[in-house]
Amino acid sequence: MGKYQKITKQDVLNLMMDIDLSVMSSINIMSISCISNCLETSKYQVRKYIKELKNDGLVDKDCCCIDPEYSSRCYFGFKITDKVKKMYQYKEKKQKYHNHINKIWGY
Repeated sequence: MGKYQKITKQDVLNLMMDIDLSVMSSINIMSISCISNCLETSKYQVRKYIKELKNDGLVDKDCCCIDPEYSSRCYFGFKITDKVKKMYQYKEKKQKYHNHINKIWGY
């Protein structure tokens, strides 16, 4: 991997909001590795900002079992909290996202 991108806490939160709103994401949980790959940065930077977001009450640790019969097939990571969903920034993203989907599907 090349040089890591310098990111901010807001970059991590923006990505997590986008994933939460995405119709392509069946689960809204992202691992540290996934976030670092998406943002082309180090896991260290992501862990640092996830810890800050968790302390701010904006993300929580969670897991989702892909196959309920096998607990070993669980995906562990972080997701945004309801506190984020009440923020103006999230509501604005949600409105833009829904407008875009409506244009695509002709609603």
